[in-house]
Amino acid sequence: MALNQNSATVSLDGHRVKKIREERGLTQLYVATVVGVTTDTISRWENKRYPSIKRENAIKLAETLGVSLEDILEKKVHEENQENKDIQESEIRKRPWSWKSLSLLVVGFILGALLGFYLSYSQTKGELSISAQRILPERCWPYAKFPVVLNISIHPRTNIALLVSEDTPRSLLITKAVPKSSSKRPGKLKWLHQGEVGRKKFVYICQLKKSIKKKVLRFRGKITIKSNQAISIETSGDSHLLIDKCHWADKNCNRQIEDEEILDAYDLLSGVSGLKGILEQVEELWAKGGYHFDKKIGRFLPGSDIKGKGDLK
Repeated sequence: MALNQNSATVSLDGHRVKKIREERGLTQLYVATVVGVTTDTISRWENKRYPSIKRENAIKLAETLGVSLEDILEKKVHEENQENKDIQESEIRKRPWSWKSLSLLVVGFILGALLGFYLSYSQTKGELSISAQRILPERCWPYAKFPVVLNISIHPRTNIALLVSEDTPRSLLITKAVPKSSSKRPGKLKWLHQGEVGRKKFVYICQLKKSIKKKVLRFRGKITIKSNQAISIETSGDSHLLIDKCHWADKNCNRQIEDEEILDAYDLLSGVSGLKGILEQVEELWAKGGYHFDKKIGRFLPGSDIKGKGDLK
Protein backbone atom coordinates (compact mmCIF):
# COMPACT_ATOMS: atom_id res chain seq x y z
CA MET A 1 0.00 0.00 0.00
CA ALA A 2 1.69 3.19 -1.15
CA LEU A 3 1.57 6.12 1.22
CA ASN A 4 2.54 9.72 0.70
CA GLN A 5 3.29 12.48 3.18
CA ASN A 6 -0.39 13.46 3.31
CA SER A 7 -1.70 9.95 4.11
CA ALA A 8 -4.07 9.79 7.07
CA THR A 9 -2.77 6.36 8.14
CA VAL A 10 0.56 4.54 8.09
CA SER A 11 1.67 0.92 8.54
CA LEU A 12 3.90 0.28 11.59
CA ASP A 13 6.69 -2.25 11.90
CA GLY A 14 5.51 -3.61 15.26
CA HIS A 15 8.58 -5.75 15.90
CA ARG A 16 10.80 -2.72 15.28
CA VAL A 17 8.72 -0.57 17.68
CA LYS A 18 9.00 -3.18 20.44
CA LYS A 19 12.75 -3.58 19.92
CA ILE A 20 13.41 0.19 20.12
CA ARG A 21 11.18 0.56 23.20
CA GLU A 22 12.99 -2.24 25.06
CA GLU A 23 16.43 -0.95 24.02
CA ARG A 24 15.56 2.41 25.60
CA GLY A 25 14.25 0.79 28.76
CA LEU A 26 10.71 2.16 28.27
CA THR A 27 7.59 0.34 29.46
CA GLN A 28 4.36 0.07 27.51
CA LEU A 29 2.64 2.11 30.23
CA TYR A 30 5.09 4.99 29.85
CA VAL A 31 4.84 5.03 26.05
CA ALA A 32 1.04 4.81 26.20
CA THR A 33 0.88 7.73 28.64
CA VAL A 34 3.03 10.01 26.48
CA VAL A 35 1.32 9.08 23.19
CA GLY A 36 -2.14 9.35 24.76
CA VAL A 37 -3.41 5.80 24.20
CA THR A 38 -3.88 2.68 26.33
CA THR A 39 -1.28 0.01 27.06
CA ASP A 40 -3.50 -2.46 25.21
CA THR A 41 -3.22 -0.28 22.11
CA ILE A 42 0.59 -0.24 22.36
CA SER A 43 0.55 -4.03 22.71
CA ARG A 44 -1.66 -4.37 19.62
CA TRP A 45 0.64 -2.09 17.62
CA GLU A 46 3.70 -4.14 18.58
CA ASN A 47 1.98 -7.45 17.80
CA LYS A 48 0.71 -6.10 14.42
CA ARG A 49 -2.93 -6.63 15.37
CA TYR A 50 -3.70 -3.23 13.84
CA PRO A 51 -2.64 -3.17 10.15
CA SER A 52 -2.44 0.63 10.17
CA ILE A 53 -2.68 3.52 12.63
CA LYS A 54 -3.29 7.25 12.43
CA ARG A 55 -0.31 9.15 11.11
CA GLU A 56 -0.69 11.60 14.02
CA ASN A 57 -0.27 8.77 16.56
CA ALA A 58 2.68 7.33 14.63
CA ILE A 59 4.47 10.69 14.80
CA LYS A 60 3.86 10.91 18.58
CA LEU A 61 5.11 7.34 18.97
CA ALA A 62 8.30 8.09 17.03
CA GLU A 63 8.95 11.20 19.13
CA THR A 64 8.44 9.23 22.35
CA LEU A 65 10.91 6.56 21.19
CA GLY A 66 13.37 9.23 20.03
CA VAL A 67 13.53 8.09 16.40
CA SER A 68 12.30 9.33 13.03
CA LEU A 69 8.92 8.27 11.69
CA GLU A 70 10.59 6.26 8.89
CA ASP A 71 12.42 4.15 11.48
CA ILE A 72 9.17 2.57 12.71
CA LEU A 73 7.30 2.21 9.40
CA GLU A 74 6.97 -1.03 7.47
CA LYS A 75 9.98 -1.42 5.20
CA LYS A 76 7.83 -1.69 2.08
CA VAL A 77 6.16 1.65 2.82
CA HIS A 78 9.49 3.31 3.51
CA GLU A 79 10.91 1.98 0.24
CA GLU A 80 7.89 3.30 -1.68
CA ASN A 81 8.33 6.72 -0.08
CA GLN A 82 12.03 6.63 -0.96
CA GLU A 83 11.18 5.62 -4.53
CA ASN A 84 8.82 8.59 -4.83
CA LYS A 85 11.54 10.83 -3.45
CA ASP A 86 14.05 9.47 -5.99
CA ILE A 87 11.61 10.13 -8.83
CA GLN A 88 11.11 13.72 -7.67
CA GLU A 89 14.87 14.26 -7.46
CA SER A 90 15.30 12.75 -10.92
CA GLU A 91 12.75 15.18 -12.35
CA ILE A 92 14.54 18.08 -10.68
CA ARG A 93 17.86 17.01 -12.20
CA LYS A 94 16.29 17.05 -15.67
CA ARG A 95 15.35 20.70 -15.35
CA PRO A 96 17.74 23.22 -17.00
CA TRP A 97 20.05 25.13 -14.66
CA SER A 98 19.31 28.83 -14.18
CA TRP A 99 21.84 31.53 -13.39
CA LYS A 100 20.26 31.82 -9.94
CA SER A 101 20.74 28.12 -9.26
CA LEU A 102 24.37 28.23 -10.41
CA SER A 103 25.04 31.27 -8.19
CA LEU A 104 23.59 29.51 -5.14
CA LEU A 105 25.67 26.43 -5.91
CA VAL A 106 28.89 28.45 -6.09
CA VAL A 107 28.10 30.31 -2.84
CA GLY A 108 27.28 27.04 -1.08
CA PHE A 109 30.55 25.49 -2.29
CA ILE A 110 32.59 28.43 -0.98
CA LEU A 111 30.85 28.43 2.43
CA GLY A 112 31.34 24.66 2.73
CA ALA A 113 35.04 24.99 1.94
CA LEU A 114 35.47 27.73 4.56
CA LEU A 115 33.62 25.69 7.21
CA GLY A 116 35.73 22.64 6.46
CA PHE A 117 38.92 24.68 6.76
CA TYR A 118 37.78 26.13 10.11
CA LEU A 119 36.90 22.73 11.60
CA SER A 120 40.17 21.24 10.38
CA TYR A 121 42.11 24.15 11.85
CA SER A 122 40.30 23.92 15.21
CA GLN A 123 40.96 20.20 15.54
CA THR A 124 44.60 20.66 14.57
CA LYS A 125 44.98 23.27 17.31
CA GLY A 126 43.38 20.85 19.78
CA GLU A 127 40.50 23.16 20.70
CA LEU A 128 37.87 21.12 22.52
CA SER A 129 34.62 22.18 24.17
CA ILE A 130 34.28 20.12 27.37
CA SER A 131 31.53 20.05 29.98
CA ALA A 132 30.63 17.81 32.92
CA GLN A 133 27.34 18.22 34.77
CA ARG A 134 25.96 16.36 37.77
CA ILE A 135 22.21 15.86 38.27
CA LEU A 136 21.03 15.07 41.81
CA PRO A 137 17.53 14.66 43.24
CA GLU A 138 16.55 17.53 45.52
CA ARG A 139 15.76 15.13 48.36
CA CYS A 140 16.05 11.50 49.39
CA TRP A 141 14.52 9.37 52.12
CA PRO A 142 16.93 7.95 54.76
CA TYR A 143 17.92 4.32 53.92
CA ALA A 144 16.35 4.60 50.43
CA LYS A 145 18.21 4.34 47.13
CA PHE A 146 18.54 7.28 44.73
CA PRO A 147 20.37 7.89 41.39
CA VAL A 148 23.16 10.34 40.56
CA VAL A 149 23.70 11.19 36.88
CA LEU A 150 26.83 12.63 35.28
CA ASN A 151 26.48 14.04 31.75
CA ILE A 152 29.80 14.40 29.90
CA SER A 153 30.00 16.35 26.63
CA ILE A 154 33.08 16.76 24.43
CA HIS A 155 32.92 18.62 21.11
CA PRO A 156 34.02 17.85 18.52
CA ARG A 157 33.66 14.11 19.08
CA THR A 158 37.17 12.77 19.47
CA ASN A 159 39.25 9.75 20.49
CA ILE A 160 40.63 10.39 24.00
CA ALA A 161 41.46 8.91 27.39
CA LEU A 162 38.81 10.03 29.89
CA LEU A 163 38.94 9.76 33.70
CA VAL A 164 35.78 10.57 35.67
CA SER A 165 36.18 11.00 39.45
CA GLU A 166 33.44 11.48 42.06
CA ASP A 167 33.87 12.28 45.75
CA THR A 168 30.79 11.05 47.64
CA PRO A 169 29.78 11.19 51.33
CA ARG A 170 31.32 8.24 53.19
CA SER A 171 27.94 7.51 54.76
CA LEU A 172 26.70 6.40 51.31
CA LEU A 173 26.82 2.88 49.93
CA ILE A 174 27.24 2.72 46.12
CA THR A 175 25.01 -0.19 45.09
CA LYS A 176 25.38 0.09 41.30
CA ALA A 177 27.33 2.01 38.68
CA VAL A 178 26.58 2.21 34.93
CA PRO A 179 28.92 1.76 33.20
CA LYS A 180 30.72 -0.36 35.77
CA SER A 181 33.21 1.72 37.73
CA SER A 182 36.95 1.13 37.34
CA SER A 183 37.65 1.93 40.98
CA LYS A 184 35.31 2.07 43.98
CA ARG A 185 36.14 2.68 47.63
CA PRO A 186 34.41 4.56 50.47
CA GLY A 187 33.95 8.17 49.42
CA LYS A 188 35.53 7.75 45.97
CA LEU A 189 34.24 6.49 42.63
CA LYS A 190 36.18 6.46 39.34
CA TRP A 191 35.62 5.49 35.72
CA LEU A 192 38.41 5.14 33.15
CA HIS A 193 37.33 5.27 29.50
CA GLN A 194 39.48 5.03 26.38
CA GLY A 195 37.90 5.65 22.98
CA GLU A 196 35.75 8.05 21.03
CA VAL A 197 33.65 10.38 23.16
CA GLY A 198 30.99 12.91 22.18
CA ARG A 199 28.21 12.66 24.74
CA LYS A 200 28.35 10.06 27.50
CA LYS A 201 26.27 9.42 30.61
CA PHE A 202 27.55 7.90 33.87
CA VAL A 203 25.04 6.85 36.55
CA TYR A 204 25.49 5.50 40.04
CA ILE A 205 22.92 4.41 42.62
CA CYS A 206 23.43 5.42 46.26
CA GLN A 207 21.94 4.32 49.56
CA LEU A 208 22.45 5.67 53.09
CA LYS A 209 24.00 2.87 55.16
CA LYS A 210 22.62 4.23 58.42
CA SER A 211 20.78 7.18 59.90
CA ILE A 212 22.98 10.26 60.12
CA LYS A 213 22.66 13.59 61.87
CA LYS A 214 23.55 15.55 58.75
CA LYS A 215 20.59 16.90 56.84
CA VAL A 216 22.57 17.70 53.68
CA LEU A 217 24.85 15.49 51.58
CA ARG A 218 27.58 17.13 49.49
CA PHE A 219 29.08 15.83 46.25
CA ARG A 220 31.98 16.98 44.14
CA GLY A 221 34.04 15.61 41.27
CA LYS A 222 36.05 16.30 38.15
CA ILE A 223 36.92 14.85 34.76
CA THR A 224 40.37 14.62 33.23
CA ILE A 225 41.02 14.02 29.55
CA LYS A 226 44.22 13.33 27.64
CA SER A 227 44.28 14.19 23.95
CA ASN A 228 47.12 16.47 22.86
CA GLN A 229 47.45 17.53 26.49
CA ALA A 230 45.94 16.72 29.90
CA ILE A 231 42.92 18.87 30.82
CA SER A 232 40.94 18.73 34.09
CA ILE A 233 37.65 20.48 34.86
CA GLU A 234 35.41 20.44 37.93
CA THR A 235 32.01 18.80 37.56
CA SER A 236 29.32 21.49 37.60
CA GLY A 237 25.60 21.21 38.29
CA ASP A 238 24.01 19.91 41.49
CA SER A 239 26.26 19.39 44.52
CA HIS A 240 23.87 19.19 47.51
CA LEU A 241 21.09 16.76 48.42
CA LEU A 242 18.66 17.18 51.32
CA ILE A 243 17.80 14.25 53.62
CA ASP A 244 14.01 14.31 53.89
CA LYS A 245 11.04 11.96 53.95
CA CYS A 246 10.42 12.05 50.20
CA HIS A 247 11.02 9.71 47.29
CA TRP A 248 13.83 10.99 45.05
CA ALA A 249 11.38 11.45 42.12
CA ASP A 250 8.83 13.32 44.30
CA LYS A 251 10.09 16.85 43.62
CA ASN A 252 7.39 18.69 45.57
CA CYS A 253 7.53 16.16 48.45
CA ASN A 254 3.75 15.58 48.62
CA ARG A 255 4.04 11.77 48.94
CA GLN A 256 2.80 11.29 45.36
CA ILE A 257 4.58 10.76 42.05
CA GLU A 258 2.76 13.09 39.65
CA ASP A 259 2.61 12.96 35.85
CA GLU A 260 5.38 15.49 35.24
CA GLU A 261 7.56 13.78 37.84
CA ILE A 262 7.32 10.33 36.23
CA LEU A 263 8.19 11.88 32.86
CA ASP A 264 11.20 13.64 34.42
CA ALA A 265 12.35 10.34 35.93
CA TYR A 266 12.21 8.65 32.53
CA ASP A 267 14.03 11.52 30.84
CA LEU A 268 16.76 11.21 33.47
CA LEU A 269 17.31 7.43 33.35
CA SER A 270 15.74 5.98 30.19
CA GLY A 271 18.20 4.40 27.81
CA VAL A 272 20.65 3.49 30.61
CA SER A 273 21.01 -0.29 30.68
CA GLY A 274 20.55 -2.05 34.00
CA LEU A 275 18.23 0.55 35.58
CA LYS A 276 14.90 -0.76 34.31
CA GLY A 277 13.92 -2.03 37.79
CA ILE A 278 14.31 1.42 39.34
CA LEU A 279 12.08 3.02 36.72
CA GLU A 280 9.48 0.26 37.08
CA GLN A 281 9.31 0.93 40.83
CA VAL A 282 8.76 4.66 40.25
CA GLU A 283 6.11 3.83 37.67
CA GLU A 284 4.33 1.56 40.15
CA LEU A 285 4.21 4.34 42.77
CA TRP A 286 2.95 6.79 40.12
CA ALA A 287 0.22 4.41 38.95
CA LYS A 288 -1.03 3.65 42.48
CA GLY A 289 -1.11 7.21 43.82
CA GLY A 290 0.57 7.77 47.19
CA TYR A 291 3.56 5.91 48.66
CA HIS A 292 5.37 5.15 51.91
CA PHE A 293 8.75 3.70 52.84
CA ASP A 294 8.91 0.30 54.56
CA LYS A 295 12.10 0.28 56.62
CA LYS A 296 11.91 -3.47 57.26
CA ILE A 297 12.27 -4.39 53.59
CA GLY A 298 14.12 -1.23 52.65
CA ARG A 299 11.95 -0.04 49.79
CA PHE A 300 9.01 2.18 48.85
CA LEU A 301 5.52 0.70 48.66
CA PRO A 302 2.34 2.09 47.07
CA GLY A 303 -0.25 3.69 49.33
CA SER A 304 -0.02 5.83 52.45
CA ASP A 305 1.35 4.37 55.68
CA ILE A 306 -1.47 5.14 58.15
CA LYS A 307 0.32 3.57 61.13
CA GLY A 308 3.54 5.38 60.34
CA LYS A 309 5.62 2.19 60.06
CA GLY A 310 7.80 3.67 57.35
CA ASP A 311 8.54 6.95 59.09
CA LEU A 312 11.88 7.45 60.77
CA LYS A 313 11.73 9.24 64.07
